[in-house]
Amino acid sequence: MLSVAAAAANSLYVGYQLQRDVLIDSTLESNRAYAAKLADTAGSMLGNSHRMLEYGARVIGQGLGRSTAEAEVQRIWQQTNYFNSVIVVDERGVVQSSAPSNPDLVGRRLDSQGSRTALEARRPIVTSPYVSTTGRWTASVSYPVFSEDGFYRGFISGSIFLHENNILHNLLSTQTHRDGSYVFVVGEAGTLLYHPDPSRIGQKVAGRNAVVDRVLAGESGAAGVRNSQGIEMLAGFAAVPDANWGVVVQRSRQSTLVRLDSLMWRAVQSSLPWLGVLLVGVWILSAMIARPLSRMASLVLHVDTRTAGEQLEGVRAWYFEAAQLRRALIAGLTSLHGVITTLRENSLTDALTGLLNRRGLDAVLAKLQEDRTLPFGVLVADIDHFKRVNDTHGHGMGDAVLQRFAALMRENARDTDVLGRVGGEEFVMLLPNSTVAQTEAVAHRLRLSVQNAEMPHSETLTVSIGVSHCYELAPSAGVALKDADQELYSAKQGGRNRVYVAGRASREEAPAG
Repeated sequence: MLSVAAAAANSLYVGYQLQRDVLIDSTLESNRAYAAKLADTAGSMLGNSHRMLEYGARVIGQGLGRSTAEAEVQRIWQQTNYFNSVIVVDERGVVQSSAPSNPDLVGRRLDSQGSRTALEARRPIVTSPYVSTTGRWTASVSYPVFSEDGFYRGFISGSIFLHENNILHNLLSTQTHRDGSYVFVVGEAGTLLYHPDPSRIGQKVAGRNAVVDRVLAGESGAAGVRNSQGIEMLAGFAAVPDANWGVVVQRSRQSTLVRLDSLMWRAVQSSLPWLGVLLVGVWILSAMIARPLSRMASLVLHVDTRTAGEQLEGVRAWYFEAAQLRRALIAGLTSLHGVITTLRENSLTDALTGLLNRRGLDAVLAKLQEDRTLPFGVLVADIDHFKRVNDTHGHGMGDAVLQRFAALMRENARDTDVLGRVGGEEFVMLLPNSTVAQTEAVAHRLRLSVQNAEMPHSETLTVSIGVSHCYELAPSAGVALKDADQELYSAKQGGRNRVYVAGRASREEAPAG
């Protein structure tokens, strides 16, 4: 469920990032294209302005009279809204005529930056913004006037008053969109020629805005930038080569992305119900998948119980992996129980002879007493002079003799009798449901069988046997075993190769053959 929730959150985050990048890229591209269009339009406007002034300069150069200059400036001013004023200035910088008519200006020598630049250049130019003699921020488009014989006679100039209604204002003021994007134009020196905020016209922004620096270098394109006011903007820009102007269309990054947050929140709200349904489905399916695994895990904790295998069989493993796991657990449990059984048998069995060891015999005695298996006989036998076999023939031969003796015990025992080895050469037989006479008869038969048997070391072997019997729960089986052991000791003391029976007042020696 956490994975699904994380995946959903990641999808929303990736979607947000993609939408943000798309919005930013589309805004940058839109601003770039619009800036290029406006730069092209501004370039066309300036080209038309120069052509109009060029024609007027040619007419004035041919007439070289004040009346001709007056007529041309009035014609240009009235025929177009490109300029706020049109003037003709002679080569000395003196105004010859103006439109609209301004008697105070005619005959006056101009000393403005635009006038000086035009006189010095003697070619068509567009000036950077400057403060005119009237105190206005102005940009001028000028064209030189030459006489028919090629002498420089001054220039004709159209002025654009940047704070008043002008061609730039008419061209660009309608382009401020409701989405927060706006346009500004910078001149060659990095001074604002146009800005939606008139109070900023004339401000120098070069060096404070990377986009302005790039557009003044003649570049066109789009980029994110922090403007001179410290606001992050998405700007498209394009140069106007003929005038060394730059047009910048930009929109704040914040206003571009403001709708994205609300859109993403709506996306989250619309996806939450589906995510809830998905999580519930994942939860149910996960629980179904985990149920057989959990059941098997709890059963594995109790593998020592006899019913663990049957319970594992009853686990509903409804999918392939769980079924395979259940099969493997059952196989492992079966193998484990086999190992445990083998280990249990090994822990109760003498490894050399295959008879029960001391622990096994104690368990059988306890079981006989618990089940009230009465009467039963106890026979304790010890091979005579067995140490001599080991010393003479080695321990390997001694082990073979012990194994041969164990086989003889099996030959002389019933299926219900219990055989065990409790020491190096000491052995025990438990005979359930046997009388004293039957127990003694088994002891004599075993003694004779050993005496007459062919042994691995090719020598005769004898055995001493002590016999006791248990008729009731008291004395206990352990006491009966102790009594038989005591009779064995007595048989050894009495000369070996004998059978002594507990509780008998006189003991007869067994015949030699």
